[in-house]
Amino acid sequence: MTPTESIELDERIKSRPSYKPLTLLSGKQWQIFIAQNEDQQGLKQMHDECVSIADPDNTVLWVVVGDDQAESFKLLEDASVAAAVYVAGDEPFLWDCRNTLLGMDFAPDQIQLMAPSSHRRRLFCTHCYTLMEDVTHSPHTCSGCGEQLLVRDHFSRLYGAYVGVSINAEDRSETFEPEEMQ
Repeated sequence: MTPTESIELDERIKSRPSYKPLTLLSGKQWQIFIAQNEDQQGLKQMHDECVSIADPDNTVLWVVVGDDQAESFKLLEDASVAAAVYVAGDEPFLWDCRNTLLGMDFAPDQIQLMAPSSHRRRLFCTHCYTLMEDVTHSPHTCSGCGEQLLVRDHFSRLYGAYVGVSINAEDRSETFEPEEMQ
């Protein structure tokens, strides 16, 4: 088998995240919509629908996270107990937001993640522990140690990253053409 052929995955291992369609959680005092940028149209439509049906006592927020993520999340400090949070963006953004919200005492069932808006991945090198952003091809050359990494489907929720392992550990002279990941 060549490194680019599909590997049959054990169905019992649930590492790669799956994303369910977002559903409005009625009965929450706060409805919070967090977008990586203004281009998150599906989330924006859900926000607009929520605004049209919201009780006057409820708070509906649309937060576009800029360069200063910490500042953006200050808006949410008082909302954690009675909130539903919906997040849209690329996969690293989704998991960074989720981990930030969990650190702010939001419960996992309060947070819904929309399917990622791109195939770009964050990659964790198992050899030097470097995190790399915007990876779209496998194998990928590590920016830390130079290893040619096979991008695995194994996902770390802590880092919001996929695991990269040396593709040519047995024969360093062997090289592989990068292929776009889906």
